[in-house]
Amino acid sequence: MPWLYRVLLITLAGAAAPAAAAVDSRIDSVTIYPGRLAEIERLADTDLTNAQGEFVFTDLPSAIVDNSVRVEVIKGEALIGGVELAREPVGESPRERERQLREEIEQLQHQHQDAMDRAAAAQNEITFIEGLAQLPKGEKAAEALTSDDGAANWQTLWERIGSGSREARQRLRTAEREADGLQQQIDTLKQKLNQLGRSQQQQVRITVPYRNATAGRTELKLTYRVRGPSWSPQYEARLDTSAGRVTLNRTARVSQATGEDWDNVQLALSTSQPVHGERPELSPWWIDFAPEVKPMQKADRARVMQESMLAQDATVGAAAPSQTVNAEFAATYVINGRVSVQAGNESRKLPIGSHELQAKVGAETMPQQDPRAWLVADTTWNGDGPLPPGSVSRFRDGAYIGQGGLASWAPGEQRTLAFGIDPAIEVNFKPTKDEAGESGWITSSSTLARYYQLEIINRHNRGMPITALIRMPVAKNEKIEVETDFSVAPSEKDVEDDKGVYAWDFDVGAGDSRTIGLGYTVSYPEDRELRGM
Repeated sequence: MPWLYRVLLITLAGAAAPAAAAVDSRIDSVTIYPGRLAEIERLADTDLTNAQGEFVFTDLPSAIVDNSVRVEVIKGEALIGGVELAREPVGESPRERERQLREEIEQLQHQHQDAMDRAAAAQNEITFIEGLAQLPKGEKAAEALTSDDGAANWQTLWERIGSGSREARQRLRTAEREADGLQQQIDTLKQKLNQLGRSQQQQVRITVPYRNATAGRTELKLTYRVRGPSWSPQYEARLDTSAGRVTLNRTARVSQATGEDWDNVQLALSTSQPVHGERPELSPWWIDFAPEVKPMQKADRARVMQESMLAQDATVGAAAPSQTVNAEFAATYVINGRVSVQAGNESRKLPIGSHELQAKVGAETMPQQDPRAWLVADTTWNGDGPLPPGSVSRFRDGAYIGQGGLASWAPGEQRTLAFGIDPAIEVNFKPTKDEAGESGWITSSSTLARYYQLEIINRHNRGMPITALIRMPVAKNEKIEVETDFSVAPSEKDVEDDKGVYAWDFDVGAGDSRTIGLGYTVSYPEDRELRGM
């Protein structure tokens, strides 16, 4: 500990009745992390006239994480000591505040109903006036209008209809605007009532001792973490098939119910998880012979062995709990400009950015699963940081295709995005052979042979790259033999490290087609039963 800091603490501890400087602070920036955690930065400035005293921050939310509070002087000559945090009940009784809110809501609801009644009355008057305007269409309309004073009477009536209609419509608009404003006030009070019901009825008070050699302006920064806020990424992937381009729009849904509003703050969204505490340490993992016991029956021995293994797994798990950390793929997204997020836990959608990605448009089919082809776009993420997983809405040439999920996406990583079924690609997949039998002279074995024909037809008016994905059986036992047979060699084997998955890549011209034959033969001992086929 630096000697100046020790002297400051000793001096402040021995001083009597230090002067308290109440600090009026405002939230300047917020960073939201995964795991419903956020870091808040408050800025404050105050005039110091005393040589020593205490900075006091009040009315802070009860969701503050105790050991996360930091205070620093960013402008001025003041020296500060340790931070003291205290939790205290709110100044007003929660039940009294709830009663007041309910009374205010009830009064506003009465006013809202009155405005709606006035709007309905004005609408009825407009309907009546519009009915008067239809009078000339009656059976005696011609007689009334051609009489001696009919024209003059009708002119007077028409003027009254016009002026009455204008006045009624004005009253209708005024009443509707008043009703809308009252409804907004009601919604705000209901939000506060809902927030009051979730609050812990506590506030936090932070006190920091200081010593100041010269009077003057001092600026402070208070940093702390709170539990509760969250954000989730959302994406829009818009494919332009003619331009070969994917526009990836990124947004975030943000919500918080910390008990304090975030007004006009700089907001950042992080994908990294803050670490609390020290890293774990491993203790020795001892093994030894089990104590000798008398022989037991086979069923009992299997049961005891299983129970022993379960107990060992539980012991190891308690000593070294598993934890998944994705530290390599972490990024922070700063929202442009300043934003406001109210403390009602209502989510707000905020834009993060938009990127244009060049894409190779093609089709992909997996005929064993679905006898159709999917329109796909092969593209590479070229942004500065990784994309966290989130939901994605897909659009193809402006048309909405559907909702799905987007996995974590690192910069420079190629990804195939699907944009719905491509009806212009026809896929025909049919069996040509399905036989079971026996083979072998000395050792008899069972065999199973299955063959198929795959035909792909491109009915687009342009050529298309098309990929067919087929899976073949893979033996898990060395006594099972699998022999594959293809009329056209596959372009790739074990696609994405999935054993037995083969890919054929074709460039199919407009109106053209491709046909391949493929199959397999499985041999296994005659006295064994084959599963998985």
